[in-house]
Amino acid sequence: MSMRMLYWAAALLSIVLAVVIYLSMRDGEDVTSRRHPPTPTFVLLPSPTIRVIPTAVLPSAMPTVWTPTPTPMHLATPTPTSPPVPSEDQAEKVVHAYFESIDSEDYEGALARTHGRAREQTSQIVDEIRSQEQESGQQADIRVTQLQLSSQPAHGSVRPVDVVATVGAYADLGIAEVEVQELHTEAVFDVALVEGEPKIVDIRQRS
Repeated sequence: MSMRMLYWAAALLSIVLAVVIYLSMRDGEDVTSRRHPPTPTFVLLPSPTIRVIPTAVLPSAMPTVWTPTPTPMHLATPTPTSPPVPSEDQAEKVVHAYFESIDSEDYEGALARTHGRAREQTSQIVDEIRSQEQESGQQADIRVTQLQLSSQPAHGSVRPVDVVATVGAYADLGIAEVEVQELHTEAVFDVALVEGEPKIVDIRQRS
């Protein structure tokens, strides 16, 4: 084929391609889309910059924030108050009055000067005296023939009183009075304030 024939063939092919492209564009269809489907277009947004701080430099790189330490409030601590204690004079007076009541056989008066355990102890003494009087059929005359008192330093709310006493029981036989029993005791009488009034609260044998 001569060069001239090739030239006309190429020109004819160019015209045919131009017509095909024109018709395709007029119908709103891209010829190349038949062979290669359209690739969706993605819009790439700029990524945020991430700064990696090595762990080794964090303590020195981080600013130090000073937080003031709250100062605790100093509340006034209440001073414990000592419990009220009977004075030496009060303690000795109530014990002396107790033995005076025994000497005069005023047992209710003796009980009135006691409280708690000492009241129970005195009740037992009174019951024993009355029981012996009923058995013998005679009323005994109770006398305190010796009494020594010595108050001691207080222990808490109690003031002890050392007591040395001799108590005798006498019976009247008509022509003479005979001592039928004698009790010598060395004891400790604990005295405390009960509703503001000194009372004997315990009677203990002195060791």
